[in-house]
Amino acid sequence: MQIFLIRHGDPDYSIDDLTEFGHQEAAALGKRMASIGLDELYASPLGRAQTTASYVAKETELVIQTEPWTCELDWTGVMLDGQMAPIWDSPGEHISELSSGKREWSDQTDHWLKQEEYRLRFSELQAASDQFLLSHHFKREDGLYRILEPSTKKIGVVCHGGFGRILACSKLGNDDLV
Repeated sequence: MQIFLIRHGDPDYSIDDLTEFGHQEAAALGKRMASIGLDELYASPLGRAQTTASYVAKETELVIQTEPWTCELDWTGVMLDGQMAPIWDSPGEHISELSSGKREWSDQTDHWLKQEEYRLRFSELQAASDQFLLSHHFKREDGLYRILEPSTKKIGVVCHGGFGRILACSKLGNDDLV
């Protein structure tokens, strides 16, 4: 199975949609995804992701399946080393060690996790993404995924930059993605 994590087109955050350039990007993306031959299309419920996905849906003739757990992470007010920063500026090794089970949460090293809401959201994201992958026959075991049934499906997930980074780190354990 191939999963394409796709950040929405250039956003106009004030209206939760795309700019004119974002619409051009989404139109080009739709054509590219059609040439790849997507089998399934998922998207965040936020407007900018739905609009981007609509271009892909039009070109691929797929139905957009909305996945609420793929929403943008509202984690821009995280205290990191005494300064406010987005969550994805947190050291990547912290995310991958936590998701792989190599270590437990620690207020000493996981500065952004000092607030319970972040711990909860990360756990929810991990559980929802594990359930999503399980529905596609990938089962999480000891921080890795066992293939229950081989698949050649190509799946597009239109989401958000910060979400995609955190998801990729939690799934792949790659320190460079955050």
